[in-house]
Amino acid sequence: MPGRNSSIRCQITLEISLCKEAETEKPLFLFGNLPVLGNWEPRKVRLKRDLDGLFRFTFYARHNQVIELKIHRGTQKRQGIYGPPFEGFPPSNIMFRAKKNLVVPISIVQWLDKVPTPENPILGDLRNHRFPAANGLRHPRRVFVWLPPSYENGKGNYPVLYAHDGQNLFLPTV
Repeated sequence: MPGRNSSIRCQITLEISLCKEAETEKPLFLFGNLPVLGNWEPRKVRLKRDLDGLFRFTFYARHNQVIELKIHRGTQKRQGIYGPPFEGFPPSNIMFRAKKNLVVPISIVQWLDKVPTPENPILGDLRNHRFPAANGLRHPRRVFVWLPPSYENGKGNYPVLYAHDGQNLFLPTV
């Protein structure tokens, strides 16, 4: 019967370890796609270190629900770079499906802001527009608009590229 297990609540425990190079005195946060994970609000869920040195966070989700999250030190630019099985650069969201009594080990090998980055390759004008919460939007939104260097003096038309959830689009490391 389809959806039979969708009402089963699964306990999920994240066990976050920091490699020697990633040790920090700064507080750690997580944010993700569920209310218990902060609904992508960066500083809503602060992690606490246990006596054994690991950061643990336990929550519940529906069986087979897709979980997405990131670990960071206060901002998106200070997010973790993960070891296996979540490795990749730039760091993607940690993604997995909820299973009963799941323990998810996450190893942070470094922080994005600690990795040398090339000089900022963005030429032109990057404008940040803020919009308040409104009908259909639960949270205030920011829209970044990049204009090429020739835009102010140009008389022609310019192509448009829309990038949904593109907050990392203008980071030099991307």
